[in-house]
Amino acid sequence: MGENIEPEEDKPKTQPEAERGGGGSPPRKTAIGYGGDDLSGFKPGHLLLCRIVSPKPGGYRVLILSHSSTKSVRERMELLEQALEGFLPTQERLEAGEEVFARFVCIHEGTILLAAEPAAEVEVMQTVAVKAADYIAKRATDLFPLPADASSVKSLLIGEYDLHWLISDIEKRSFTGVVKTSSSEKKSRGAILLYKSSAVGCVYISESQPEIASTNDALIQTMADLHLPETQIDFYDLPESVVLPLSAIFLGYPVEKTEFLNPKANFQTNCSFYAEKAVTACIWLQIPSERSSCLVFVFMGSFTGAFMIESQLFCNDVDSVIDLLDINPDAQVEVSLLPEEAVKLKFPFGFNLRRFMD
Repeated sequence: MGENIEPEEDKPKTQPEAERGGGGSPPRKTAIGYGGDDLSGFKPGHLLLCRIVSPKPGGYRVLILSHSSTKSVRERMELLEQALEGFLPTQERLEAGEEVFARFVCIHEGTILLAAEPAAEVEVMQTVAVKAADYIAKRATDLFPLPADASSVKSLLIGEYDLHWLISDIEKRSFTGVVKTSSSEKKSRGAILLYKSSAVGCVYISESQPEIASTNDALIQTMADLHLPETQIDFYDLPESVVLPLSAIFLGYPVEKTEFLNPKANFQTNCSFYAEKAVTACIWLQIPSERSSCLVFVFMGSFTGAFMIESQLFCNDVDSVIDLLDINPDAQVEVSLLPEEAVKLKFPFGFNLRRFMD
């Protein structure tokens, strides 16, 4: 995002060839809308009623029963006849045949990817994010790393800009990075983690609400602050190799601990497995004796950095992390994995900021 931001004139939307009257054939209608990656049947954010079919690594295979755009019994029956299946990442213990609500995210290689409806399931998925933010309490927004070049952080006062234009600018740039907010009126701070303009993580804390909220609630509160003219905004880019692993503590699923291994052996064993399976993950290290913590990023099986939260230092040397664990045998290791379906998407996943505009 540029330093001197100027609104761009709206350009007319390009119409499909068939709509312009050209010789192209209209896209083939399918059970979920139009062919390919077109999502005209289900839209991101649609509320779906799903039936649990069977467990999968990191979640469950589900059958979609109905969604928020079905208007009649006939439409619901047609949907059931199509037997559309999806993948719901969650650590909630669910039984085959149980019915739950979930939000449509996107379609990847014929699989409908879902997100748990903000409720108990989301809290389970976000356990590591909530605990990590709570661990550093009033400095919860420090959970997100700063850029290597401090001068790349851009600041503005939202009262001097149009909020709708700002969101449009983020979308046009397919922005990947962090947007931080600070409101003197509410005595609050927020931080949104963005991947290709979609929110994949958020923390929010205020004097009146010191508890750490879920991502959905934090987004509601942070976006509400953007309607206050005195709110200060800082934003900066971060690489995909950091943003996607970090998003795992918000939209991923926790991994059970290997109790019989010491922290160093646990970390090394995990890293070997991640390299073999090309896993994307975030590892949260807690050092109780020093009351410090560290986030380790693994992207497609490769170590991409470690962030010391309290000192706000970023390290590119995995050996430094191993040394830290070697001298702190009381360290605690918690891991969150990003579902494979999310990493391989051809388009953004996460929350659309426009859902939180009003």
